[in-house]
Amino acid sequence: MPPPTPAERIAAAYAGHLHTWTGLPGVAGVAAYRLQSELWQAYCISSDVHHGDKMALVSVATELACWTDGLRCWWWTGRTSISGQRVYTYVLTPFVERTARRIAVRYAELCQEEEPFFSAADIRFSSAHSMPEVSLR
Repeated sequence: MPPPTPAERIAAAYAGHLHTWTGLPGVAGVAAYRLQSELWQAYCISSDVHHGDKMALVSVATELACWTDGLRCWWWTGRTSISGQRVYTYVLTPFVERTARRIAVRYAELCQEEEPFFSAADIRFSSAHSMPEVSLR
């Protein structure tokens, strides 16, 4: 039997996903949760996961979010091209340790920048408290 073509491998990956009506993550959600676990266990970086049917998002900080379709994870490198568009990088999802390491490096770069940023833990903490009321008189 010949090896499967790339299109057949992609179709096989999506054929195994669970429907979102079950409330369970599909292939992309599983990859996102694996990345979240690796970020926490290896680097103590807190993150949030939001998953849909075929895409998932790992929110790490204000300028750092990682998207995955179950086959690869990609995020903004912090650079822009000559035309002003953001430059993204990606890693295949089986290499979760490499992905977590590269995201941790980007997270460290964000921590060293002078502009304030918020991590997922900061946003979760601040949204748990009520905002002060402001009078517009």
